[in-house]
Amino acid sequence: MSKPKLRDADFLYVTSTLWAKEANMLTPEKANRMIDAGSFEDAAKLAEECGYRDMSGMDVFEVDAALSEHRTAIFEELAAKAYARPIVDLFRMKFDYHNVKVLVKSMGANVDATRILSQSGRINVKVLTEAFNSGARGDLAGCQDSYK
Repeated sequence: MSKPKLRDADFLYVTSTLWAKEANMLTPEKANRMIDAGSFEDAAKLAEECGYRDMSGMDVFEVDAALSEHRTAIFEELAAKAYARPIVDLFRMKFDYHNVKVLVKSMGANVDATRILSQSGRINVKVLTEAFNSGARGDLAGCQDSYK
């Protein structure tokens, strides 16, 4: 089965969806306001205004997980149209690279670093981790579709 050709209209759908979401995204100005906030709770409230869930009572790992969940949900929403998946996958690819780097370095250092793996990649974190632990990394290309 051949892959469908990406049409200009498909690309416009993805970019217009992003532009519509941009109004609620974290801008450099809002990020600077978060940095200058008097407390973590004030910074969390600014993030909440950008569509993130309330993170005021979270530790650093819970915040990272919440940010990853939010990012993954946006990727999944954008990839709802089959023709948009290749475009979205370009953005998700960097999280796969991050995960592979974490697994390689953690194996070399003999430490468990799974807490810093990102759920936003194309390859499911559990599948990737099992492949690295078992040494069977040859067929990860077939595991790329982690959309629900």
